[in-house]
Amino acid sequence: MDNEAIRRFVSLEMHKKELDAALKEATKELAEAREAAIDALLATGFSGVDVDGRHVELSRKASARPVGDRTEVIEALKSSPISGLVAEDYNTKTLDSVVNEVVEDVRRRADEEQWDRLYTEEDVRAALPEPLRAVLQVSFYYLLSSTKGKTK
Repeated sequence: MDNEAIRRFVSLEMHKKELDAALKEATKELAEAREAAIDALLATGFSGVDVDGRHVELSRKASARPVGDRTEVIEALKSSPISGLVAEDYNTKTLDSVVNEVVEDVRRRADEEQWDRLYTEEDVRAALPEPLRAVLQVSFYYLLSSTKGKTK
């Protein structure tokens, strides 16, 4: 019997388990660091920064959920100007896409009008078509990306 082949298998299997444990720990630490970095960028008001040759960018996204019953949202969608964009049995991702388009409109308006504050979920909700304002809750969440920085 070739014990070397078996030893190599056992060695690689143990090494993989060690790497899996290290990856699990790194993933946990990365999630904690991501939250801290998001908080740091929000506190400074910056949406992006260059650090150690990387460009770290914060982007704000929105999601929409029914305030009450899903059927209320369907009825509001039917009577809204965007009724053609979202199916009657709407897909949550499609609805989120529509809400994120409204977020971009609010962001542009805030920039153009030079608001002295950050736009809020309520600003986005107020910009939704009338029937949807009462039946949707808008929540922000943040994504953090890191890309290679520009070379000088």
